[in-house]
Amino acid sequence: MTRVGQAHIELDASTQRAQAKIAAFVQETRKQLEGLANLNVGAGRGSTGASGNTSAARAQLEAQRLAAAATRTATAELQQQAAAARLAVAEQQKLAAQTRTAATGQSTAAQQAAAATRQQIADARLLAAQQQAAAVAARAAAAAAVSGSQQQSAAARAATAQLALQAAQQRAAAQQTTAQARQQEQAAAAVVRTLQNQQQASVTAYNMGRTSLQQMLAEQRALQQQALQTAQTYGQQSTAYRQLTATAQAAQRAMDQSRSRAGNDQIAQLRAQLSGLRAEYERSVGAAGRFNQIGQNQAARIYAQQLAALRTQIQAVGQQSGLTAQQMTALNNMTAQVSAQTNALSGAFSRVGMGGGLMNVLRTLPQFAAQAGGSLGAASAQAMQMSQGMTTLRAAGLAVPPMLAAVVVGVTAVTAAIVPAVQAFAQYEDALQNAKATMGLFGAEGMAMDAKMTALAQSPALAALGFNSVQAAQAMEQLASSGISTADVLGGALNAAATLAAASGTKDLNVAAEMLAGTMMTFKLNGEQAAKIPDLLANAANVSALKLQDFQMAIAAGGQAAMSAGWSVNEFATVISLMRDNMIQASDAGTSLKSFVASL
Repeated sequence: MTRVGQAHIELDASTQRAQAKIAAFVQETRKQLEGLANLNVGAGRGSTGASGNTSAARAQLEAQRLAAAATRTATAELQQQAAAARLAVAEQQKLAAQTRTAATGQSTAAQQAAAATRQQIADARLLAAQQQAAAVAARAAAAAAVSGSQQQSAAARAATAQLALQAAQQRAAAQQTTAQARQQEQAAAAVVRTLQNQQQASVTAYNMGRTSLQQMLAEQRALQQQALQTAQTYGQQSTAYRQLTATAQAAQRAMDQSRSRAGNDQIAQLRAQLSGLRAEYERSVGAAGRFNQIGQNQAARIYAQQLAALRTQIQAVGQQSGLTAQQMTALNNMTAQVSAQTNALSGAFSRVGMGGGLMNVLRTLPQFAAQAGGSLGAASAQAMQMSQGMTTLRAAGLAVPPMLAAVVVGVTAVTAAIVPAVQAFAQYEDALQNAKATMGLFGAEGMAMDAKMTALAQSPALAALGFNSVQAAQAMEQLASSGISTADVLGGALNAAATLAAASGTKDLNVAAEMLAGTMMTFKLNGEQAAKIPDLLANAANVSALKLQDFQMAIAAGGQAAMSAGWSVNEFATVISLMRDNMIQASDAGTSLKSFVASL
């Protein structure tokens, strides 16, 4: 039985007991009231008969009244108790109703809880079933995974074995390749040594005169081709390729040097031949005698034929490949000399007559010099011979015509005065031609520049610094050979070199030109900018121990690195001056500066 049912039972029992007590109390009270009423009736009846007992009766009535009052009081209290009991019963009924309502709610909640519990149980059972199915699936998956892992492990072991086999095969192939490469390197080294030995042996044989130039060139050309063809069979990064190409380059250098040396030898032979022909012509003229016009003309014709043959030889040498600009200049100069002597021989030559005067001597002097070998020096020498011959005639007691003596004296005096100037002019012409050849000025272009170059070389500014036109022309050649353009040479570089040579105290214009050209090429200066170099070096020399040679060595060692780093020539000179003041040699300063710039 539930607590709610037990409470109902107890409430009903309590209510019944209260009702029974109330009913008994009411019954007792009713009896008492009826007794009192009866008592009152009897008292009325006896009043008439017992007047003597009035006091007693009155007392008894009072007592009865009091009892009735008490009865009423008790009845009121009973009524109150009954009302309270009814209230209590109502309260208990209300409580019972609430209890029943609560019981009903609890029963509903219990039913809902039971339903929820049953649903939870069903859900739990479903979940358990799902979990069980998942566990089964998981076990199946685990089994499959184990099987797959085993298969993967087997595959991995097989792959590892395959890789090990491939690695072993690769090692074997690498070892074989290394062995083959070593054999190829050894074979290549043997080929390189053979070609190098052959190349050096060919050069040695030529130098010792055992082979001709053509044979040596053919051997070097064949060795060069063989080296280049063999180099193509090797990779460009291989040692054999570098050695073979170096051998080919050595063969090319040997050919170039041999051609250059051969060219120099041929030019020297041509010069010696020209000098020999001129000496032979002078000897033939001397042997023919001063007044043997036929003999002299015959000697002149032979000399002209020899000069024509020599011109052909010069042209043949000039057509050879590998000649330098300097060699071509020398050949051009010899061609000009041959042409001048040929033209002089073809001119109208007449022996100075007895009736001629000093003006005739001066007019015929160039022709006389040409027939004497192409120089006023030779003319002077022949005049001296004539003077000595007349002295011999006088010593023998023979008379010498006065006019002939005057002519000889005039020629001797004039040539003695003119020869130094002519020689200086010839030196200038040679230097100017060399400078133009180095600058690449030929033909009409070269002739157009003659006046400008001569005006610069003979300028008062250079003369004031102590340099003559020959030195100026040689300095032009030095600047041009160092890479300075013609416009920069004529536009300020030559004057700057002269100022630098005079300010530095070297007095060597070529040395100053070489240093200036190196500075201009390193720092990309033009002729106008080069004019500032002498002042820069003069200022540096005044405040430091820096000298011209120091600056030149520093430029060679570190100038290019400074230029690449964006330094100006002023900044470079300042740093070199400071380092030179700290007892650092110029070349070491340039090298240190180069290393410093490279580390930035």
